[in-house]
Amino acid sequence: MLDYYRGKYEKKKFDSVSSSSILQRSFHYSGYQVGYLAYGFVIINYAIFIICLIFKILFIHPLLIKIVLKILAPLFILFALKHIIVYCLTKYFFLRIIRSHRNLRQNIEHQQKNNQQDIYNERQDQAIYVDSSASSTSSTDDDYYDESHLFTLENRHAYFLFVYFNFFFDCFLGIISCILRLLKSSIALALYMPRLDYSIFGRSLEGIDNGYTAYTSYIYVEAMHTHPILITFTQIIYMNILDKRRRDKQFLLIDEKQIIEQNKRKSIRFRWFLLITLMNNLSLISTRRYHRKMIINNQKINHRTSSDSSLSNRTITIDMCQ
Repeated sequence: MLDYYRGKYEKKKFDSVSSSSILQRSFHYSGYQVGYLAYGFVIINYAIFIICLIFKILFIHPLLIKIVLKILAPLFILFALKHIIVYCLTKYFFLRIIRSHRNLRQNIEHQQKNNQQDIYNERQDQAIYVDSSASSTSSTDDDYYDESHLFTLENRHAYFLFVYFNFFFDCFLGIISCILRLLKSSIALALYMPRLDYSIFGRSLEGIDNGYTAYTSYIYVEAMHTHPILITFTQIIYMNILDKRRRDKQFLLIDEKQIIEQNKRKSIRFRWFLLITLMNNLSLISTRRYHRKMIINNQKINHRTSSDSSLSNRTITIDMCQ
């Protein structure tokens, strides 16, 4: 809710949807919240019961364990060995960290002052910048949380050969990755079922998730109607309108002279506030209508003087010719 108050939400997602559909989705939030909690609790209990039942059957019948191990154990062993080999090669054979990005930046600034060349500038074509914080903007906290590094690829030809042969291993061992992906997604689906603030379909398919859309629509409607700054602003405007109506009623009972005096006071007060505002914000002077008129008049005067001077020069030249 606080992020919505600050305006930190995807506005394009709500701009593409009509206001009536947003309000219609927000109606379902409370019912979906209770239903998702209840049915999510039931689904998790049934899933745990089925898992325990499968383990019980496997322990009762050891032959089933042997059959499963004969099929899956070689694949998992090859999968684990391949990942261990890839980890060791990338850490000790292909990768060489130069230095932290912060120290490199400081050294480059120092060397630019001294007109010296750095050793690492010769290998800029091989350098790869990795930002672990996944942020493209720098802030004042970078000095404390800067874990980015500049590294180079060692043995590039061996690296490309390994990538080529690893392609065939991944084609055959991809079934293990598929099985693990299905297991992880099913576990995440069962655990996050009661939560409406998390979409189980991913970022691109959030509109299909009715529970998530109901949650976001409800939060959007609540933020738009309970925003503290908006409420105070409208309250101030409403109080000013009531005050103006009360004053208008009082003006009917006051003489015309008093009305004229009060209008003069208002105009003087307004001009005084305007003067203070323009003194504190000089850039607003150019937006004033009077200032624009002055500029236009000066341009016209300059144009007239230039035309008059050209005419006078022409008359002088004509007289000289005569």
